[in-house]
Amino acid sequence: MIAMKKWKFSLEAVQFLKSKIEQDAAQRHANALIKVSRARAELAETENELNGAALMQFSANRNNGKKLAQLNQYITVLERVRRERLDKCLHAEQEATLARASLEKAAREREILDRLQERQHSTHRFHVAQQEQKWIDELAQQMKRGLLAAI
Repeated sequence: MIAMKKWKFSLEAVQFLKSKIEQDAAQRHANALIKVSRARAELAETENELNGAALMQFSANRNNGKKLAQLNQYITVLERVRRERLDKCLHAEQEATLARASLEKAAREREILDRLQERQHSTHRFHVAQQEQKWIDELAQQMKRGLLAAI
């Protein structure tokens, strides 16, 4: 009996590389989502401060002009910070969207190689089964000839 050659995926190195690329893309996507979360939290914090300052301004004594001027300056600064944080949030969301697209592309490419690997392995198993059946048939023929010769 001749032993069949052990099966090895011909694109194993490429498949490993694609898996590594997908892992890196997943890490970048996770980091981008963390940035989005932080940016949203900072924006919410600024909006809460802005709302609090607006309430203080509304309830402030109208006769205290110095306090009103300080509140107006504080609100102006908070509005600028809010715009900056909103821009930061939008930028982080764009990065997350791009990272997700990159991850999806990497996953599709890896899945293509996984399917190709499974097809090649199935073909190999089919050929092995054919060869084994051929050997069994030959063995049965030899045994039959041996039994007939013994009679």
